Amino acid sequence: MQKNKKPIDILFAATSDYLPYAIVTAMSAIEMAMGRPVNVHFMYADIVKPISDTERQSYFDRAKNTLAGVGAKIFFYDITELMPMLDGQNIGMWGRNVSLTHYFYLLAPIVLPKNISRAIYLDTDIIVNCDLSEVFDMKMGDKLLAMGAPRGFEEMGDDVSNSGFVMLNLNQWRKENTINTLLEFGKTVQDKRFCDQNLLYQYFTKAHPDRLMLVDKRYNIFPQLFPEMTCEEIKIMHFTGFYSHKPWLDATGRQRCSEYWWKYARQTAFYEMFLHKMIIASIPNRSRNNKRKHRSFWWHLRHMKF
Repeated sequence: MQKNKKPIDILFAATSDYLPYAIVTAMSAIEMAMGRPVNVHFMYADIVKPISDTERQSYFDRAKNTLAGVGAKIFFYDITELMPMLDGQNIGMWGRNVSLTHYFYLLAPIVLPKNISRAIYLDTDIIVNCDLSEVFDMKMGDKLLAMGAPRGFEEMGDDVSNSGFVMLNLNQWRKENTINTLLEFGKTVQDKRFCDQNLLYQYFTKAHPDRLMLVDKRYNIFPQLFPEMTCEEIKIMHFTGFYSHKPWLDATGRQRCSEYWWKYARQTAFYEMFLHKMIIASIPNRSRNNKRKHRSFWWHLRHMKF
């Protein structure tokens, strides 16, 4: 048990509609933390598609209730007003607004409270399968960043690092004003497919490797690409959509290790929503009318009296 230790701070940064998936990831990190406190930070800006205040608040409330049930706290940060800071960054294959969401987490040094000295950023399609204390407590010195894989997409070329798992040395970033230096550098990076990941490679792996700490690659593994590894051996499972369906959209179970994702999804207040999305996604050649019928069926199912 590690109840007396300093909390592990984990960070998510996305649009509000990704909060349910972040909570699944958070639940896995909390369970694996062996009783050590975990604080969850969610930075958001809804710049891709509209979401009503009512729907967003519903997500927030369900997230709070889920985490309160396991003794964890979540903090929300609306970073919409900071979006101009990201102007001029590499726009990848998703278009401007979606691409900019990939840079959100880099604003953490100026968004998170000053008493938070470091934070582990995680993508929202990840399951933590280890105690994050192993990396959170590492001595970083003047290293700015720790990553689980120097090259996450080897077959895509030699100009991309995977940012699904990174630990930010926030105190050092603040001391050196790294965010401004990095974003200025980012304006010189030609448009490439993977946005922030191309920036991390250019800045840390190529230009400043002495400021980068590399950790065991098992901290960022795409299960489909490493069939020789058992699920138990993977420290952090990254269910990237490039190689298979997301676990919440695949009713077949063909995604390796997807049972780990559903184990934690069942523990959240979003479980019915995930089931609904999976059912809709599993309908072959579905038309708009078929979708409407299945939504109606699902509504009636949920409201049946027993």
